[in-house]
Amino acid sequence: MSAGVAPERFAGIEQDELGVWTTPGRDKVGWFKDPDGNVLSVTEHTGHTGHTEQETS
Repeated sequence: MSAGVAPERFAGIEQDELGVWTTPGRDKVGWFKDPDGNVLSVTEHTGHTGHTEQETS
């Protein structure tokens, strides 16, 4: 038996090899189950808004 947490994967969500989904705003989200079978998520917020500033003349 290996140590660690097994990632949950969901159809229709593009997740990397670790099971992490990168949002359009570049935050990263991963899901896993606790010992009781509840699905939990962990999010890493990047602080990026997903918007770019446009120059004005």
